[in-house]
Amino acid sequence: MFRILVRGRKDKRAVEKALDKFYSGWGISVSSLHGLRGDSLSEELHSSIRPFTIVLSGRRDYSVFRSSFESLDPRPFTALVLVDRSEVRNARIEMISHAIDIGRALLRGAATVKEGVVRLYYDPVHGLDLRYTPEMDNFLVTSEVGGIILSQLMKRELRPPFIFYKLKEGRHEVYDACGNKIGVLHFGHTETSVVEASPDTSTCNAGPEDLLDANRLVLVEMEKYIREFLEKNIEEDTLVIVPWSGGKDSTAMLLAATRLLGKDRVHAVSVDTGVEFPETLEYLEHVSRKLGIEYTLVKAGLDKAILQRGLPRLGERWCTGMKLEALEKGIRSVAGGRRDKIVVLVGDRDAESKLRVKRPPRRIDNGRLLLSPLKLFGGVQIELYLISHGIGLNPLYNYGFYRIGCFICPSLRDWELRVISKSRLGKRLIGNIFFRKLICDRRITGEWFNGCRREVQADNT
Repeated sequence: MFRILVRGRKDKRAVEKALDKFYSGWGISVSSLHGLRGDSLSEELHSSIRPFTIVLSGRRDYSVFRSSFESLDPRPFTALVLVDRSEVRNARIEMISHAIDIGRALLRGAATVKEGVVRLYYDPVHGLDLRYTPEMDNFLVTSEVGGIILSQLMKRELRPPFIFYKLKEGRHEVYDACGNKIGVLHFGHTETSVVEASPDTSTCNAGPEDLLDANRLVLVEMEKYIREFLEKNIEEDTLVIVPWSGGKDSTAMLLAATRLLGKDRVHAVSVDTGVEFPETLEYLEHVSRKLGIEYTLVKAGLDKAILQRGLPRLGERWCTGMKLEALEKGIRSVAGGRRDKIVVLVGDRDAESKLRVKRPPRRIDNGRLLLSPLKLFGGVQIELYLISHGIGLNPLYNYGFYRIGCFICPSLRDWELRVISKSRLGKRLIGNIFFRKLICDRRITGEWFNGCRREVQADNT
């Protein structure tokens, strides 16, 4: 999974106790630097650190560790975290566990600026000034539509691409590809507001290709990690199934599986809820042709259920159960009568929800082995991985979506509804009865859509 590095043996034992309680079954290893201090400690760190390593330090040795990191060549997927006690061994296991959570956030979200472009790795000196939290994530916005919406909110002309850092409680910090902070937004259910607008200090000419070129080493280490994870956990004659929604994570999982295991061993299962964005269904066809694979598409029938039950709502998301039932049906269809030698590869990542943060990368569900090889990665890392292999992103991400779901999803925020209204997404959906129900339910009127109640009532008669 990943490795934790500490200074001495007593620190190592303290970390192991925290792992036993909070990370049971994760397969995380702990190593010490033999209790060394000063220059010897720095030299030992240089020779010991490698990708997917979190270094934990107490206050006493933090300056030495920090100086060592400053002198390192770029090391993707490494991080240094301060445990706020004189020594790691003096901290409570809850404090150590929280430090590990922050380390995981740094592995997926740390960013620094070098040669005028954002690079997705930890640097204690040139890193972006972000406050890392266990639930943070990031995502790209590359389309002109995203630029128009952001320009209107910030009241100045801005050019994509942008990197959004999703922090907590709807707070998003926004940067351009050069690492300049554009501002802070709050994404609410009914409103998108500007919390802070940064001064316009420079012009950024870096584009998506510059981001890609600057992070080639990051993508190499990603795929190396995924390869080793799959080789360790999947036997040669295992049937491999990938639940595939058309979102970035499941698509990256499918891409990696077909590249590293061979497309003949991998079977994708998708669910058409009946209220999918047309772009998502088209994207499934596009990617399947690119990869040279076929996939099983199962109908969930949410469109019919909505006519009887009304729209799903926050706190009453009955739609999720129907979608999972359809997915299970598709998996059983692909598996046939086999119960053993089946592995399901899911695109779960740490930052997607509090539940997924706690899930180990290897677990049993419905009697099947579920593996999450992408668990440690951030949204931008995943998106660049897809772009680097010529797959491209679901168009909804280019416009500015963070996650992909149905177009009647109760979790759609005001930002995503703005994206829909100002892009071709809205033009394709505006005549759909179920989308009009959403418009009425959310009381979205104005120039974009008027008279919705009268029209929906007419549709229901």
